[in-house]
Amino acid sequence: MPHAPLLLTRPAPESRRFAAEVRARLGAGRVVISPVMVIVPSRGLPDCTGIAGVILTSAKALVPGLQLPARLPAYCVGARTAAAAAAAGLDARSAEGALPELQALLLAERPAGRLLHLRGAHVSAPLAGPLRAAGLAVEEAVTYDQVPVPPVPEAAALLAAPGPVLLPVFSARTARLLAPFLEGAAAQLVVAAISPAVADALPVQSAARLDVATRPDSGAVLDLLAKQDASLRA
Repeated sequence: MPHAPLLLTRPAPESRRFAAEVRARLGAGRVVISPVMVIVPSRGLPDCTGIAGVILTSAKALVPGLQLPARLPAYCVGARTAAAAAAAGLDARSAEGALPELQALLLAERPAGRLLHLRGAHVSAPLAGPLRAAGLAVEEAVTYDQVPVPPVPEAAALLAAPGPVLLPVFSARTARLLAPFLEGAAAQLVVAAISPAVADALPVQSAARLDVATRPDSGAVLDLLAKQDASLRA
């Protein structure tokens, strides 16, 4: 029996990767990829001369053309971001969590020198300010923007039809961009939020069911989707 229809709204590369993980875990089923945003690199990239390290809350910040010294320390929010940093030649250190864990890592290590937080134009919560208040020399540089795009026709049709739809949501910005399209949905939405903050950003009344992953990573979201799909089959 195929899994329930699945709507993936992350940028296309991440959605395709997650779709492959879903197929390996849940088997065959309908998957609709409809990003709510596209990633656009900034026109003016920062001068990274003289910095002691970078802070990465997303691998997307490592845009083409960004010049970083080899083996520069990179303080990363999680394993996937750390892997991207290591592939870029940086000395990657993973907080294995979300923003609170990354902040705790930086405050525990208290790296000396000027740190640069490479980030998108939109962030879910402040990071540089609290770190500066704690005595670290942290600056920010926007290396990409997250430009909203409307759902593709197949996604709009999926939401307009009755029946269950599995919907993983990986960021608060995605949740906010999704909200207008979900308000009038006829589908029975089964949402898997990556964190409580993401769940809070999505109006509860827009979903027939809203669950939160046990950890803020894609593996935990996949685990949650498997449980939700199993409950739909029962």
